[in-house]
Amino acid sequence: MTETDQQETAQQETAKQEMLEVDISMNQEQFDAVTKPLDANVQVLAGPGTVNRVLYLLSKGVLPNRILVLTYTNRAIYEFRTRVNDIIGQDLGSQLRIHTVHSYCQEMLQRHGQLIDLPEVQIIANKIDKEYIEGIVIRKIQKTHVDKDYKVAKRVFHAALDSKLNKRSANFVPESLKKEVLEIYNVELRKAFLFDYDDLIILTEKLLKNFPEVANDLDSVLVDEFQDISQPLWNVIKRLAKHSSLYAAGDPDQNIFGFLGAHSIIFKEMRQDFKVDQVILTRSYRSSQPILDAAYELISHDNQREHSKSLIADESYLAENMIESIPPRLIVLKTATEEMSWVSCTVRFLMEQGVPAHDIVVLARTGRIASEIADPIQSGSGTRTIVIGGTSLLETDEASVCNTILRFLQYPDRNLFVLNLIRRYHLFIAPKDLETAINRATELEISLIEALRDPGPWITNAKREKLNSFLEMIDRSHQIMREDPKSLEKVIEALRYCLGKLQLVEKVRLKYARTYRSRLRNIDKFIEYLYSVKDYVAWEMESHTERTFLEQLLASSVFYHITPTVDELVISTVHAAKGREWRVVFVVNADDKVYPHIRTHGSPKELNEERRVLYVAMTRAKERLLVSYHKENAYDNFTQNVPSRFFTPSVLKKLEASEGSVNATGVYSNYALAEQKYPLLFKQPKYYRTTLNKRFHTLARPAILKCSPTTALCNTARTFSHLPRLISRFL
Repeated sequence: MTETDQQETAQQETAKQEMLEVDISMNQEQFDAVTKPLDANVQVLAGPGTVNRVLYLLSKGVLPNRILVLTYTNRAIYEFRTRVNDIIGQDLGSQLRIHTVHSYCQEMLQRHGQLIDLPEVQIIANKIDKEYIEGIVIRKIQKTHVDKDYKVAKRVFHAALDSKLNKRSANFVPESLKKEVLEIYNVELRKAFLFDYDDLIILTEKLLKNFPEVANDLDSVLVDEFQDISQPLWNVIKRLAKHSSLYAAGDPDQNIFGFLGAHSIIFKEMRQDFKVDQVILTRSYRSSQPILDAAYELISHDNQREHSKSLIADESYLAENMIESIPPRLIVLKTATEEMSWVSCTVRFLMEQGVPAHDIVVLARTGRIASEIADPIQSGSGTRTIVIGGTSLLETDEASVCNTILRFLQYPDRNLFVLNLIRRYHLFIAPKDLETAINRATELEISLIEALRDPGPWITNAKREKLNSFLEMIDRSHQIMREDPKSLEKVIEALRYCLGKLQLVEKVRLKYARTYRSRLRNIDKFIEYLYSVKDYVAWEMESHTERTFLEQLLASSVFYHITPTVDELVISTVHAAKGREWRVVFVVNADDKVYPHIRTHGSPKELNEERRVLYVAMTRAKERLLVSYHKENAYDNFTQNVPSRFFTPSVLKKLEASEGSVNATGVYSNYALAEQKYPLLFKQPKYYRTTLNKRFHTLARPAILKCSPTTALCNTARTFSHLPRLISRFL
């Protein structure tokens, strides 16, 4: 027996011993799914189950580094790994290969990309890179198709990008034009040595097709959220599982990524491509029964459902985790401002009652809505927020500057990073002179930074002085990082030095007089995020000892995905919340123009997907589900918003919801009840009425306290020296 065989045998024995001490508590349905033979292909409907399957595989001696788990978000990876580590220990759990599909593809290409002539490190194009390349492609579209104005050319460009992975794209663009535009786009990406996320999937499929042996180091592939797998992703997974077992868990009722090409038909394709054992789970270990009943009543109207299953809450699990059965509520408010105030007050109250910020989420239908409500909720609730799925941290202008600086410092010979830094952040060189330098670099076949270091006779002394300040910034930054190449602190020191030379703080203050404070906080958040991934990057460097910290950071897939910390309130889109769960869930803007999205009103097929979006939002809640919308129509003063059409009378009964304040929850409902019961009080002079209104919304606690309008008013009265008599006259 070789030394390698002895090590593998020892690892198998260790895994068995670890698993002998683990008591996997499962019901009969889960047990049947989890304990299928090691070489069986299993399809599990309506339940995760992958954690228990992993534990079962380990107990049977499968090596952890031969198990691949694919899930949808980095946060899901963190929760999965945390749960496994708590059971089997970090030493064994850290050997498991747990990835998103994109991060695994990126890892595969870094390890084996040279087989298909790829560079060792694949840098993912960020917001600034894409904007620059988009401009180039659009101008070329306009030149070759003179009838295309800028707006039309931009629509053509985005339609072509959407077709790259067979996503839902505009039908008005001919396929031949989409193909032509994609070719231009891919050429420009490669010129800049960049890749996008679609490339990761396409190139990995190419790698597996031509060199299938690179996947021979897997014994089992497990896929969570299988209903969100598109055809290109399925092609990759299918090739990965060609010589191993496949365990896919998902819920067709939660298929909400149709615009990315996902379709529940993937379940059928898996049964056609593999010999599959299908298991349907009906017991839920997440939500309380009232929430499940309301969600089932909503989804039961979807006429595309293949399985008319209903879920049953596991009462023993809920009791063990102290999850109460609280009926979900629908809250109706007058204006958008009142809705955000109500959310903020309720969040603040829940946190005072001991619910941590990271166990509360505010779900919005779109990224735009999520970004817009972040600041009002943060200021109103007094807790830090993080937006997931909207404009994420790395997509903000300030963080993009930091990201570009880091890329430029690591790869100064890549022209795109030099151009982004010079053109957008500081005028070190005039546009015409920059064009001259670009032409000189092209003629001499050298990089742009080399052409700037030796610009030629065209540059004057005044211009050379500005250019030298730019070159000195580069040299000084590299000098700082060379003091300790393996240190994050030196990377951050160099970053701060560049930010000072670029005068970013002063520029943000001048350009954004009202919002500059929140924008500058994005820089601090970016640096905090670098510290949060420090340990993970250091761990990856153990396998790449020749790399500096910055080089490994930019190569690491973890760098491109932001996850919340324990003290942050998550404001997320519904799509970004997939696979997650929270104790308290707010679903805001639940009117008929948002659920379903107004653009889908004419498509029955898309309406069913919109219903599933709302179903997913509701089933993120473990204990408390609070749905709200406001009546004020910002676009039409003559009509009011109405609740989502998905809230049929039968659903409203499950939600205990009705018009106005009756059976509703929150500060506004208490205020409305008080107004109904004591009308004379609210007919007082404007000064008293306005003051009472403000104080009431701030101090009268939500109906979670189950306080009457009288009690709420008394609580309000105690805060004034000049109002008790006025209020007492009407109590």
